[in-house]
Amino acid sequence: KKHIFEAHCQQKKTVTGQINISSSEMTAFDLVKYMNASGQVHHVATVLSELVEFLDPERLSEIVKNNDCDITSAQRLGYLLEALKLPFDLRPLEHQLNQKKKSRRLLVVSSQEPIIDYNKRWHIEVNEKLEPDDLWYRKLKLFLGEIMRLGAASIKLSTTLWFRARYVSYIKTQ
Repeated sequence: KKHIFEAHCQQKKTVTGQINISSSEMTAFDLVKYMNASGQVHHVATVLSELVEFLDPERLSEIVKNNDCDITSAQRLGYLLEALKLPFDLRPLEHQLNQKKKSRRLLVVSSQEPIIDYNKRWHIEVNEKLEPDDLWYRKLKLFLGEIMRLGAASIKLSTTLWFRARYVSYIKTQ
């Protein structure tokens, strides 16, 4: 990356001293911008599914507002976060993008796959099916979170078959 925005860096203490690291929000934009170097869309989606708990919707929109990222990366990031169905408020990002001039963009520029869908909200031409590496694991975490929310404080999973049956039932109701 040629230009690093110091406003989006954090200092972390290590055993050898202080180092500057990118904020979670800037990391998300960089993952999408440098998708080829990041390991393609599936790996980016996997990382985003773990990174989302550290993202702040308002900080994402501020980065877009201050033109500290390109609009195409913001469109792709918005699409990916929505497509992954992550518990994240995308309205501030969408609001800032609506203030900018957007155009239709491919999800994966280097892909030879045909366009399979068009997302009007983010103006993204979807040309790759999104398959994050840990999709099953992420849905499992959501399933367990839902059980805990319903008040089942201690759950004993006696067999894998029992667990899978309950998981499949939960997914079918979603």
